[in-house]
Amino acid sequence: MIVQIDGTMSPQIQEKEGIKGRESLKLPTEYKECNVIVIEKRNNNKVIDKHVGAHYGPRIGFEEYVRKTGIRMGQLKANEVVFLADGAKHNWDIQCTNFPDSTGILDFYHATEHLSLFCDTFTEKKQGDVAYKKWYKMLLEGEKLQFFNEIKIALDSKISNRSEAQKHINYFENNKNRMDYYEYKNKGYPIGSGMVEGACKYIVGKKFKGSGMRWKKADNKAILDLRLAILNERLE
Repeated sequence: MIVQIDGTMSPQIQEKEGIKGRESLKLPTEYKECNVIVIEKRNNNKVIDKHVGAHYGPRIGFEEYVRKTGIRMGQLKANEVVFLADGAKHNWDIQCTNFPDSTGILDFYHATEHLSLFCDTFTEKKQGDVAYKKWYKMLLEGEKLQFFNEIKIALDSKISNRSEAQKHINYFENNKNRMDYYEYKNKGYPIGSGMVEGACKYIVGKKFKGSGMRWKKADNKAILDLRLAILNERLE
């Protein structure tokens, strides 16, 4: 079983209901986070079932949504569970609470974004570009320990903005046990969260974020539920 989660900002939502016409345009709006989950059931690396879900509101509500979704998709009977997300701490709290025996994987593309930003702090840009290509390859080829050793050496000798560079090293340190990409690939696990990133764009971005759109909260949720029902082939 493959579990991917991510968050995306919602369109402009009005909290007050029942006001129509021009008066509704004067009401304040705010952006709310919509959290998305995609779960794939696999057999011999072939997808046999898939569920896409989304939830507006406090993260604690999303955690409960994730728990129920995982159980409904057969988590308790799965031989292996892979949990893939970016480096945000709350994502790994969800893993710890709801998928404690799963293999946690830091999304490779978020990792390389931080790697690129780290290399941007090099005093010499050319050296940073060369280091990025070298370390990118190291991560894919399983040389994680050497990677960590070399970025720490670089911090002491080649960096112009030490405080900024240290932020990215901290990011890698916090996710060190989720960066065995060579091993994951050999096992047939995904290392990128493109599945849930695409779901964020399709479910929320494509429908709700048109230019000038403003949504009432109830309408927004109703359309979200409808899109999910169609996507999961649950529409009666």
